[in-house]
Amino acid sequence: MYHSAEQFLQLTDKYLADTITAREKGVLFSMIARGAYIPEQEQIVARIWQQPLTAAEDITMREQIIGGISARRKKVRRLKIWRWTAAAAVLVLIGAAGSMRLWREEHRLVSLQQRAGKVVLVLGDESQVPLGNSGNLVINEGGARIVQQGAELRYTAGHPALGRPIYNTLRTAAGGQLKLVLPDGTRVWINAGSTVRYPVRFFGNKRQIEVTGEVYMEVEPEKRPFLVSTPHETVQVLGTAFNVHAYNEESFTATTLVSGKIRIVNNYQAAVTLHPGQQARVNHQPVSEAVVRVAEADIEHVVAWKNGYFDFDNETLDDIFRLLSRWYDVQFEAEDSVSRLQFSATINRAVTLEEALSILSSTGAVDFFREGNIIRARMPQ
Repeated sequence: MYHSAEQFLQLTDKYLADTITAREKGVLFSMIARGAYIPEQEQIVARIWQQPLTAAEDITMREQIIGGISARRKKVRRLKIWRWTAAAAVLVLIGAAGSMRLWREEHRLVSLQQRAGKVVLVLGDESQVPLGNSGNLVINEGGARIVQQGAELRYTAGHPALGRPIYNTLRTAAGGQLKLVLPDGTRVWINAGSTVRYPVRFFGNKRQIEVTGEVYMEVEPEKRPFLVSTPHETVQVLGTAFNVHAYNEESFTATTLVSGKIRIVNNYQAAVTLHPGQQARVNHQPVSEAVVRVAEADIEHVVAWKNGYFDFDNETLDDIFRLLSRWYDVQFEAEDSVSRLQFSATINRAVTLEEALSILSSTGAVDFFREGNIIRARMPQ
């Protein structure tokens, strides 16, 4: 009998080298079937999947390993991503078909610096400055020094300027992303299709910015409170990390707290205080009562965009299309027969649109075809 993780890995090595005996293979499959050595199974998934298929049992082993890991992760957290130097492991699960597969997708690496080239800085006089990919922008305005370094735009406060406060605005286009460092040291990661308006220097007894779209923030603690205003709520912060999802085309604004403490006040003066791991949702068009609803949040899922991934968790194709449209700047339409299909997938945001759609279509549940700037989805023919 094999009882140690070391012996499990030895059997795996033999299997991959095709030197395993029938008895050893039976032992190995038995260990996999009962869910033994899950961490070790995670380590070898990449190696197994890169092996060429030589027999039907290869597929059986792969499916058993991946299925075993998935069953365990459903109790704890979704599957992690296995990384290679120039590849990403992608898990795709389609509930309608009840099948799970793992693909290794080659992709070209797209740097965040290139994403910064899809951002426009609007200065206090309303002049617009496209942020190029070279990252050599230097501007002085309103007593602040503004420096772009690749995918980061940093404000450094100098001597205070006289007169009224000066505001700047950052607008990210589809596929655009940028890290903003405010003059107090607060860090703001700005997702695609978003707008952030802020003073070049913070004056008075509070710090306040305006947001539409999505941002992840790490607020520099100090005595002055920090306020984040969206069209439907105000987030009151003392010093913390949180995510605000406030796109106008969505039906709600979601604010998720990673660390610290924040207070949410909607436009109807309903208020809640969040603790780490909680998410507050404010409906854009309340039907009966203007309340702020609080629930536990999956932090890894919420901030996946900031870490460079799409993380779809049992989301309908319609919902996925809305996210992909925001990133790839194309329109999507789905037939009624597939629009409500649910997918779970973790996909690197550096892949091309074609690669992302290929991953989804590999489930065999949906096909995509292009008509001009519109991507249509339908049942496989």
